[in-house]
Formats: sequence, structure tokens, C-alpha cells
Amino acid sequence: GERAFILLHGILEENLDKRELDQAVMQKFLYSMVVTIDRIAGRLKLRLGELFGEDTILYLELRMCKDKEDLRAKLVSIYQRLLSSAKSKNETADNTLASSMIQYVKEHYHEDLSLTDLADRFNLSSNYISTLFKTFTGENFRDYTNISKIDRAIEIMKENPAIKIYDVAKMVGYDNANSFIRMFKRYKGVTPGQYMKSAK
Repeated sequence: GERAFILLHGILEENLDKRELDQAVMQKFLYSMVVTIDRIAGRLKLRLGELFGEDTILYLELRMCKDKEDLRAKLVSIYQRLLSSAKSKNETADNTLASSMIQYVKEHYHEDLSLTDLADRFNLSSNYISTLFKTFTGENFRDYTNISKIDRAIEIMKENPAIKIYDVAKMVGYDNANSFIRMFKRYKGVTPGQYMKSAK
């Protein structure tokens, strides 16, 4: 976003401040700006009609500006609207994606999921997924998967108070009961047995 504005201000400075454009060149400049706006909108998968109104003809709107300052303000405002629409579209997409990934982790709590597994599943980079997890859950991926396992283990123990710790560990994806107890204590501050006693 910031780079686009630096670029835009450079173009406006070059054409509106440094050069004295006659009418024919000014029309070409306006036309090239409209083509650029249209191209950016296309790349961002935005429709200009949705952003500016179906009846709006940007070229005519730019031509109707009374002076260079008016034109500059109009172009900056068009770019701002483009970028804020793209930003909100990205945020919505990230929101949906994060929800899908969180749901996937919750449904696969019994597996030893890694960032790479999730990256393959959602066809994204591990770094992007890691950032998304931290942003939307406040936890890093590994902590989030461990907490999901522990939360599920608590549900299982509450449903079956007589269940053996070893069996609970297996059900939530730990081969080793000691690893499970250690992990439980790390996140809950007590062992599974102590937790269940205090829950009663």
C-alpha cells in the first residue's frame, strides 16, 4: 500500500508539477491513469463499478477536475479507495482461511500435525500459516495444537472419569503417557490426575 502511494505521488509530481502538459498530453495522461487504475483493480479482483458506482466513468470524472490540485486530490482518493477495498478483501479472506485452519486442527487433534502438514493441506507457505495462527489465536502453531489436545483430553476425562491416563494420552495423539502428563502440566500447571481431582 505504502509503495503504491510513493509511486503515485512520484507520477503526479512528474506530470502535474514538473511538466507543463498541454491539453492533448493531459488527455493521454488521464487515459493512462484510468488504464492503470483498471489494471490494479483487475489484479486485486475488484470491479470498478462496485467501488465507484456503475454509472461512473472515471475518465470523464478526471477530465471534469477544475485544476491540477483538484485532479491530484481525486486521483489520490481513487487510489485510497482501491487500496482500502483490497485490504478489507484480504482481511476477509484471511479470516475465512484462519477459521478453516483452526477448525482443521481441532478436528485432527489426535494427529501430530506440523506447520508443513497444514501448508500442504491449504497450499500455502509455512511462514504465512504461522503468522496467521499467531494473529488469529494469539498462540504460535505448536502451542495451539498442544492446547487443543489438552482441551480435548479434559473433555474425554470428564465424560469418562474412570479412564486411564494412558488411554486418554493415546486418544489425543500421544504415544507416551509421560509426554502427555508433562505437556498437560506445562499448559495447566497440574497433572491430569490433579486436575480431575480439583474438577470434582
